[in-house]
Amino acid sequence: MKKILFSFIFVTTMLSAHAQSVGQGSLSFIPRIGVDFAKLSNHEVFGSDGLDTRSYKAQFSPGFTAGASVEYMALDNLGVELGFQYARQGTDSELDEAEISLHYINVPLMANFYVIDNFAFRIGGQLGFLTGNDLGKNYTAEEADDALKKVDFSIPIGLSFEYENIILGVRYNIGLTRVFKNDYFKEKNQVFMVDLGYRIAL
Repeated sequence: MKKILFSFIFVTTMLSAHAQSVGQGSLSFIPRIGVDFAKLSNHEVFGSDGLDTRSYKAQFSPGFTAGASVEYMALDNLGVELGFQYARQGTDSELDEAEISLHYINVPLMANFYVIDNFAFRIGGQLGFLTGNDLGKNYTAEEADDALKKVDFSIPIGLSFEYENIILGVRYNIGLTRVFKNDYFKEKNQVFMVDLGYRIAL
């Protein structure tokens, strides 16, 4: 019974401390670093496996992400967060020449709904600015630059959990913009992201 009571007091204390540090009107700076797993929807190419021609579909490609954000607590349970984040996106494939690497600077604007203290549901909109690419040996650097759209728009949806100012976040970015300029290609970015952040009160 004493252990249960002690645990309850400890958890209540931690939640209260968090609520006081990020209450309404507070402003925080949050550096972040993490990994992402990206692929392109509708990405399918045809190639030879040595005997027959077959289709090769996209696979998730691991990448790196880093950046920072600023969160303003509009209400005790609602934060508005603006971020600036590098992410390596693109797609892997069973066919080496079909692999694509895309480098973006993403600017997400998120609404963070703190369902309970320390735990938030996050949703928003994100602009991505293409800063580099590798479309494989079938494209020259100039051809790749001409083929790709420079701006991407997506809807990020995710969750976060915070303890002692350390924030664990997971989110999925639903791409709404086609990656290629040519309307024949239907590919859109799909990105699953996991990152760690640290809240610094301003």
